[in-house]
Amino acid sequence: MISKNKWNIILIKWIVVILFMQINYHGFGQSTDHKELKDKIYHWGLKDHKTLLIGSATLWGGSLYLMNNSDKIKLEDLPFRERDNIWAIDRGATFNYSVSAAEWSDKALYLSVALPFTYFLTGKGREEGKAIAGMMLEGFLINGGITNVLKATTGRFRPLTYNEDVPLDERLDSGSRFSFISGHTSNAAFASFFTAKVFGDFYPDSKWKPYVWATAATLPALTAYFRYEAGKHFPTDLVAGYALGAFVGYIIPHIHKKEHDHFSLQPTQFFDGFSLSYNRKF
Repeated sequence: MISKNKWNIILIKWIVVILFMQINYHGFGQSTDHKELKDKIYHWGLKDHKTLLIGSATLWGGSLYLMNNSDKIKLEDLPFRERDNIWAIDRGATFNYSVSAAEWSDKALYLSVALPFTYFLTGKGREEGKAIAGMMLEGFLINGGITNVLKATTGRFRPLTYNEDVPLDERLDSGSRFSFISGHTSNAAFASFFTAKVFGDFYPDSKWKPYVWATAATLPALTAYFRYEAGKHFPTDLVAGYALGAFVGYIIPHIHKKEHDHFSLQPTQFFDGFSLSYNRKF
């Protein structure tokens, strides 16, 4: 079974999907006026990007299946949790545990996920609402899918499972073997970097760009810090989650820019693995 914490992340994703669909319902699948398209920065449509969207949804759905069917922690696993077997850089996390830090990590994540919605408060954002919605949906599915696959396949025990001061029910939580990578951090980094990348594309000469990027870098870092203090993740989990989310958050808007229409990103190999091929059309 998926842990309560994991279901919270799933709920966030589908809230994003539903809200975006509500905002942009009448725009999906409809033709765009040539002059209107010419003035836009991004190109997104169900007709042109359905393969990637379906592949992303398949990846995400398959990753949930893997997580539900992955090995869970057992009571007999706990006596074998030896700190000396952990890399020195990660060892300190095994002494951490904080309920309040876990709660703050949730708040930092929610704030990060809310950032892209601010574009619907601007005229430019509403003009490109369909593209923003589509890119966000693709990105959340890809980032979440890769994160979940790594969690399910590595089966890494969380730091708090090594800490005898942590309540037993917490150490035996169904998500205790989902340490690598940090889902909170990867999702926060995706949403934050996505927001900053779109801002840079919308307003390339804005004096606010350094501040927007600084905020984008800081929010997932704060999320990661709170996850570390909570005893939920090792530093290597957090660095990997940050890197994945930041990459997906940057690359999704980048490949959907109209100037990159000659590029295609195609999902392949669903059953014996998953990969994205990057093809250039000449």
